[in-house]
Amino acid sequence: MSTNCCAVVAALTLAVTSPLAVAAVYKCTDASGKTTYQAQPCPEASAGAPLKVDAQPAPKPAGPARPAPPARLTPNPGWDVMTLDGEVAPPAAPAPALESRTATAPERVQAPLLRLSFDLLSTDGRRLPWTNAGPKGGNPQAGQVRDGAMNVEEGGPVALDATGREAYTFGGNGSHLVWMPRGLGGPQQELTLPARLPRMSWASTIAWDTRAGVLAFASGRGDGYFYRYDTRRHAWLGAVPLRNRNLVALASDAANGSFFGITDQLELVSYDAQGQEQRMVPLAGVLPPHARTMAGSLDATLHLTVRDGVAAIVKISRAKVTHIWTYAMASGIAQLTYKD
Repeated sequence: MSTNCCAVVAALTLAVTSPLAVAAVYKCTDASGKTTYQAQPCPEASAGAPLKVDAQPAPKPAGPARPAPPARLTPNPGWDVMTLDGEVAPPAAPAPALESRTATAPERVQAPLLRLSFDLLSTDGRRLPWTNAGPKGGNPQAGQVRDGAMNVEEGGPVALDATGREAYTFGGNGSHLVWMPRGLGGPQQELTLPARLPRMSWASTIAWDTRAGVLAFASGRGDGYFYRYDTRRHAWLGAVPLRNRNLVALASDAANGSFFGITDQLELVSYDAQGQEQRMVPLAGVLPPHARTMAGSLDATLHLTVRDGVAAIVKISRAKVTHIWTYAMASGIAQLTYKD
């Protein structure tokens, strides 16, 4: 008798066209009693009865591929963007909020990329040292900052020289220029426009380039002029139409004798030394939406400082600084650098 006992597991062979087929498996036991299962007959196999195993579906012959069902579009009230292959896809991610000419400046305070120092005026005519990151010394002087609005409480916008001994402002609701040769609180003298220049009306913003000795101010509400006055010779230099721009803030850049203004539409406009408009940059897409509202607000005013291509836009409300935005003209980057 053989030392290798074998049990044969066989399956009936079915036609290829049959949906089911039975596989053949051989159960073999060697002399040591170890059992194995294999596809080939055991050595010295005997004609044992076959063992039937679970039937598996035979693979169907490959046929032509069926077309995929059409894509189903699901309505979405938030967006509805379809790609070229018929699939619905979300819109592209928005541009970074900070470093973009068309991006909105964030509402959180950031350290300024570019530093700028300037002075604000107090309600009693003192100079208050500030930077675009906040007040020097840490005291914001809340309730003491002159906002420059044309009202009785604050006294209207003022241009003061470096020594504080000479100043200019407006009288008659912006209908004439006033010279104060001994500074704020001293005697006043009304300066009469020559007949060759257009009549002043609603003058509301003023800047003094003390290095060049040129005073500039804007009048009108949409149909005004950009006036220039020589503070050394006390002579009028001229007036240029503002092209329907209503300036709410004005600053001088003594480095090159130019001037910059902000309109009630939140546009930054540059002027050369003769008052001719050079460039306009819309800031509505750079500063927060509420900045445009405040540009024409009666409850808040804007103070502008410009130096070497950097602008500090200061919001003053109820005699205190509430916001400072810093705008770099070369890069178009705007930052909120101070908030109270």
